[in-house]
Amino acid sequence: MTQRPKYFDDIIGQEKVKEALLIAIKSAKARKDAMGHTLIDAPPGLGKTTFSIAIGNELGVKIKQVLGGNIKSFKDILPTITNMKENEVLFIDEIHRLSKKTTESLYTVLEDFRIDLPSENEKGEKEILSIDLPKFTVIGATTEVGKLPQPFRDRFKLKFSLELYDIISIAKIIKYNCNNLPISMTDEAIIRLAKASRGTPRIANALLEWVRDYSIAKCLSSVTADDLKASLEMRGIGMDGSTENDRRYVRLLKKVGKPVGISTLESALNIDRETIESVIEPFLLRLNIICKSSKGRMAL
Repeated sequence: MTQRPKYFDDIIGQEKVKEALLIAIKSAKARKDAMGHTLIDAPPGLGKTTFSIAIGNELGVKIKQVLGGNIKSFKDILPTITNMKENEVLFIDEIHRLSKKTTESLYTVLEDFRIDLPSENEKGEKEILSIDLPKFTVIGATTEVGKLPQPFRDRFKLKFSLELYDIISIAKIIKYNCNNLPISMTDEAIIRLAKASRGTPRIANALLEWVRDYSIAKCLSSVTADDLKASLEMRGIGMDGSTENDRRYVRLLKKVGKPVGISTLESALNIDRETIESVIEPFLLRLNIICKSSKGRMAL
């Protein structure tokens, strides 16, 4: 399997983000204090989790991870918060899936390192029980930063957006992981695979593992560009990284010939809205194949 980088030196690309984060990390370590709460925004597969884990490793502290979609109420995350130690990292993946009530309950945690819980005294009168917490760092990862309430976003002192990777960076990632799998590929095949990876390391690694399986099954000593093309065609993937869902989407827009709304696309393609908006459309927009407006989507 491909390996997840553990430290910043192992992470390829995103140089500006790494540089800024290293400043915050070095400052926190020098001050012997918790690093500021950090929000990382990016499309799927660009390394939000990798960066979050690397931050904990660079700080030399434990990192505890929870998934936003599994937290239905503040009570679900309360045991994790109360067990946090000084300067540790709490990583909340898909933080946009937290309910509004849960984010509001986290305000005092993020700002004052305090939990305020409703309770009753001996007389049955309602009061607020406040519990002080050690200072720790919350890292939130999201693909939909706009869904987070503004007051909640404002409590994250450090905000970063990861960019799609260029072909050279993706090629370096592929070459590095070729040694881990292991698999032999020509330089041309590596560049072609990078171009088919949609600027996303997760896609590059998934395709690389598929090409590895293909090369083993076909008894290939080294994968050439032609071998790569054949292996991707078997999966319905174009050399530009397009999938059958992308092509169905474009065919529908061309057939209709006028702006199409997202609800119509969902029904006609039988693809959920999140996949359309976070996977298919960003790719097609980047290639200038479609355009979006208040009236809907159109093929160019």
